[in-house]
Amino acid sequence: MDLLRINPLSWEAMLCCFLSAFVIGLERQLQGKPVGVRTSSLICIGTYIFIAMSRNVFNAEDAGILEVFMAQAGIAIENAGLYRNLERKVEERTRELNRVNLELTRAYQSVSQAYSVMKEDLLLARRIQESIMPRVDARYRHIDAAVRYFPMSEVGGDVYHLEEIREGYYRLFIADATGHGVQAALVTMIIMGEYDKLKNASPDPADLVRALNGIIIRDYAPLRMIFSCIVMDIDCRGGTLLHCSAGHPDQLLVRGGEVTSLRSNGRIVGFMPGPPYANVRTEILPGDRLMVYTDGLYEEYDRDERPYGEYRLKRLAGERGERSIESLVDAVIRDLTLFMGHDVTTEISDDITLIGIEIRGTGESLN
Repeated sequence: MDLLRINPLSWEAMLCCFLSAFVIGLERQLQGKPVGVRTSSLICIGTYIFIAMSRNVFNAEDAGILEVFMAQAGIAIENAGLYRNLERKVEERTRELNRVNLELTRAYQSVSQAYSVMKEDLLLARRIQESIMPRVDARYRHIDAAVRYFPMSEVGGDVYHLEEIREGYYRLFIADATGHGVQAALVTMIIMGEYDKLKNASPDPADLVRALNGIIIRDYAPLRMIFSCIVMDIDCRGGTLLHCSAGHPDQLLVRGGEVTSLRSNGRIVGFMPGPPYANVRTEILPGDRLMVYTDGLYEEYDRDERPYGEYRLKRLAGERGERSIESLVDAVIRDLTLFMGHDVTTEISDDITLIGIEIRGTGESLN
């Protein structure tokens, strides 16, 4: 064969590289350590070159074989570079993910702490709101009363008050602020604060609502407060009921199986100054029952998005009109629960307040 004349200097660096890999790989094998594919290939190439050089000749066949080895070595080296680059990117991405995960963990802990504080604040707000609404489930001297109050969340936009302002004369107030939650609850505190100033100073319901409307428009205009309400004066000695309604739904008077609507007769409070408010007088008799409520009671929906409705409420009140006021109120809540398909304490679309009052006696029957 023809001998290939190869400049020894051109092989010096290559031989050092391959022989170094050969020595390192051989050392790892002698030590019983694993040898990678790339290192094994370099060992084979190094061994081949060592044998060829010991003969001091390279023929054409040797050059071809070496060319194949060199091509494979180049691919292996390139793949090794790509792998190292991939490993570096994986490490960088892992560090980035760990950093993001740490930030998310800290953010979750911060939100969780803020939620806990907010939850405590809401519970305190609920206790404060409940404290300004007296316990109505009680037997007064001339009436029996029962209340069922279900706020949409921890706090609600409904507020009520019942008090005997003089012998045999009771004043009932119920209001429904627009909106829900904390905002509506703050409005109810303002409402109750102003009502408390007026409840014993106003001679009748219309005068009280008129004065309340003026205060809300004059002193709280920047808040743009509006709310519906009704004031009822129950005069057991005189056997009369006076009511004034400001944009509030019709309420019910139940006498045996007959149900009469107590109509709304005035604009909502805070809407405009100076609207006319008037008293409506109704005769009351022993055994009469009043059903006083906010619109959340009959605006709840069933699974088919049908509203409970005032008609169903009136029909039920008429059918159960002979029961005690406690039983009648509970019957309405049970019927509403069946209609919605879930308990009123779990999910409702509006605050619900229902107050039932039974007249125990009037006029001479009180003596």
